[in-house]
Amino acid sequence: MERTSHTLTFGFPRMNKEVGERRDFLPPLIHAIAGLGCPVSVETGIGSGMGYVDDDYVRVGVDVVDERTAYEQDVVVVLRAPVKRFEYLRPGATLLSMLHFPTRPARVGHLERLSLRAISLDSIVDDEGQRMVVNGKAV
Repeated sequence: MERTSHTLTFGFPRMNKEVGERRDFLPPLIHAIAGLGCPVSVETGIGSGMGYVDDDYVRVGVDVVDERTAYEQDVVVVLRAPVKRFEYLRPGATLLSMLHFPTRPARVGHLERLSLRAISLDSIVDDEGQRMVVNGKAV
């Protein structure tokens, strides 16, 4: 059986739930991922709540794309769960987000029906069992 190599593509869509949203992934992190040889696409306007413009991301070597294209990558990373956009991901894609599996069983079932691989950022813990990704202001 012949094996083909495939470089994972990464998509970083914007969060859209709250007006005036300021949280996003900054150019240095995006650059670090692209520096590993992975094609990275960010949605136009990402980082705008913190004063970044699309050219800040282009300068670090990534593509600035529309929302749908950001969601069509192999791995999609968005901090807040993209509840009304799960269907934008293609079957077999991996979603990294705050998904809150223990308190959202219907969401888990929905992601399974869409054939998505999902990693809940809020479920990642350190060696002492403490959450590593947390919104301390809201928790």
